[in-house]
Amino acid sequence: MPRICLYADEVSPGNQLRHESTRKIQILYWAFKQGPGVHVDQLWFTLGLARSDRVNKVKGGMSAFVKAALMLFVEPHDVRAGFQIRINDETYIRFANWTTFIADENALKEAFDFKGASGIHCCPMCVNIVTESSDLHHWNASLRPSTCINQNEWILQTNNGVRDNLQFLTSRMGAATKKQWEDLTKTIGWNLNPYGLLGFGLPGELDIQPISMIQFDYMHILIVSGVWNHELGALLPKLKQAGFSQADLHEYLQGFKWPKQQGSHAASGKNIFRKQQSGHIKCSASEALGVFGVVRLFLSQHMDKFEAIRDEVASYMKLCEVFDVIQACKNNFKSASDLHHAIHGFVTAHLKAWGSELWLPKHHYLQHLPWMLRNHSKVMSCFVHERKHRVAKRFAENLRFVGDHFDTSILKDVIYCNIQDLGNKEIIQEGIVKPVDADPALTHAIQLALGLQAGDHVQYGFDCRYSFGALASADDFVLFTIDGERLLGQVQSFIGSGREVYAHLRVWKPQGHNMFKKSEGNMLLCEVSLIEDVVTYTTLAPDKMLVVPTSLHC
Repeated sequence: MPRICLYADEVSPGNQLRHESTRKIQILYWAFKQGPGVHVDQLWFTLGLARSDRVNKVKGGMSAFVKAALMLFVEPHDVRAGFQIRINDETYIRFANWTTFIADENALKEAFDFKGASGIHCCPMCVNIVTESSDLHHWNASLRPSTCINQNEWILQTNNGVRDNLQFLTSRMGAATKKQWEDLTKTIGWNLNPYGLLGFGLPGELDIQPISMIQFDYMHILIVSGVWNHELGALLPKLKQAGFSQADLHEYLQGFKWPKQQGSHAASGKNIFRKQQSGHIKCSASEALGVFGVVRLFLSQHMDKFEAIRDEVASYMKLCEVFDVIQACKNNFKSASDLHHAIHGFVTAHLKAWGSELWLPKHHYLQHLPWMLRNHSKVMSCFVHERKHRVAKRFAENLRFVGDHFDTSILKDVIYCNIQDLGNKEIIQEGIVKPVDADPALTHAIQLALGLQAGDHVQYGFDCRYSFGALASADDFVLFTIDGERLLGQVQSFIGSGREVYAHLRVWKPQGHNMFKKSEGNMLLCEVSLIEDVVTYTTLAPDKMLVVPTSLHC
């Protein structure tokens, strides 16, 4: 049975600084969980789109809007969710179930009506976790502050527990004053929204399982005003005390070269310290991913200067390990257990260095990611959706008048683009991007090198998708492992024949401490499936380089 993932977000087209933004829109996407769809923005289909101010006026708000959108999958008098596909004048019916709802914390809060980070019970996944500032854990032995990292002391919420809470609130409707009702919902951590997705807590037509469905978006937790932004922002003044300014970091970053996919889109992050930053670091998510490892390498090269801030530096280094493991989990190189170990190591180091000074609800949410990875079997993030938002933004910004048909007009254009995308056979293509037929001399050489038949077709190109969402290009340096040895290779080109695709590489041998030395004349054809990552690097000599690894053990 097909399993369906959902994503909701608010998009803000136009001038972000206007006093009143009437163009803000709520968008709901869906995709098939099986297959490559969750990693490809064109395979997330638009389920609902409406201006935020209109959604806010609906009884039940955003939660009711989500419910109405999901009801499109339910036939009258049939409690099963599904959809129809028409192919060559034949109609096929497929039943489905909802398995995952991924979004940032605010969108999840609006969809499922839990209190969230702004409430006393800051986590929908836990029964007994409260904000430290509430002091309730000092008065109730069963409660724990959000800074509690001993998960054996957490009482985890369940789907039935949420239903019981909502049914209890239903039984108290009309029997409590407004103040008593507010206190009651704060105590429980959930709101009662009869018009919303969960209604009165009864299964209903959709049979939503909130705890099973919720998946926190790790990018919003870590790098969208997240844990990393606050961690590095607090570390900068400490580095200055140790003799390193932001200008030093900026100069250090200028010596590195990023993969083409990042560098060509100004997403490397190399200029985030061009202007002085204070408080949490302000940059895009792509820039954060591009720069976090370079900062780690800078710290590792000056450890002898950081004795006075050893704990703070150790906390940042542990956070970088979390990044490494999450990226490795996406490619199935690491497991949920590895992720749990890395996250626990970070939060332990963080509390040792900073206490509760920098602690956010997102630090607690971060610790739920390993369980969510086990439950949902995939690591997903908002990157694909942020790219997809550009389609709606383009149409919303070009409409000069925000009238009654504003939403409908944008939705029609977005759906038209969805349909057009489905006709593009390269949407989910892995392999060479825009391949070109090889000339006879190259074809013959490749046929000999790979043991191909004389009539086998050979193509080549200079860009290649080695996994979904991951692109390598000519002159990029890639990490790969052959016969147990981890090597670095500079891409010359990509060569393909049939389903087989190879990277033509100049091999660089490891020298230890993240150093690699050029291996003269050592050219290699490597299957692109063996490529693990594309690296950022700096050149130390014509034949020697230092790479920013996915771990500090290259």
